Amino acid sequence: MRVNSKVAVLVAGVVLLLASTAAVAHAATPAPYTPVALQVGTEMGNGFSGAYGDEVELQPATMNSIERPGEKFHFQVYMSTLTSQGVPFGWTDFKDFEDIQLEDTNTVQPFTYNIGVDDGVILNDGLGTVAFPQSPYQIRCEYKALDSSGTANSTLAPSFSETETVTVEKNMSTTVGISTSGSVKHLGTNFNFQVSPDCGIGNIVVTVKKSGAKNRTYTLTTDETGAVSAKLKLGTKKGTYKVYAKFGGNAYGVASKTAVKTLKVSH
Repeated sequence: MRVNSKVAVLVAGVVLLLASTAAVAHAATPAPYTPVALQVGTEMGNGFSGAYGDEVELQPATMNSIERPGEKFHFQVYMSTLTSQGVPFGWTDFKDFEDIQLEDTNTVQPFTYNIGVDDGVILNDGLGTVAFPQSPYQIRCEYKALDSSGTANSTLAPSFSETETVTVEKNMSTTVGISTSGSVKHLGTNFNFQVSPDCGIGNIVVTVKKSGAKNRTYTLTTDETGAVSAKLKLGTKKGTYKVYAKFGGNAYGVASKTAVKTLKVSH
């Protein structure tokens, strides 16, 4: 999806910038500064809003030059959360995302990622503590033209796009599904838990109750799909057990109500 043939999406500020660089736009080497547009989502300039797992499409384009094979677009995210040492991030590279590299002249393929699934592992304090998500957060891209040696580098003056905003919508209602697989045994039963809608990594507290017996409590951590499986000991005796499960909530979804499943154990 091209950015409305480039020309249609120019705003007044970009028009002024083009006027100031017109003298070098047709030079054989890249201009010292190349205006860059960045479309996030389907609407130019309106950013993107979505819940965990929603796909975000980024579409960059230069505004006064022809993109050539081998040139690149590099993406950055603005972090305002402090690190554990109290140091602000500022603009941070998308470390796990590859740059968009052009294969054909003037043909820039869009780049996509999923909220939380991908960016949650990027925006952290370097010590394994996830600082994301912030809502909203900002994205920009940098154009890296070919230099005289044929290597994609930043132009003499770094060419950054305008910033675009991604707003994370928190799921305001969640549920936990409980199922078993294989034989139901009091000394060990395989359970499957699923948080819906998917909110990514978080904790589910599971409590097993049986009349006349001491309760058993387990804390399980879901994966990026909101699911977790575990073999849990119900107790030491046959009979009727009730298994309760509650999602504790995270940055992508609120805590759930407690789900319950009744199991009759005969062995």
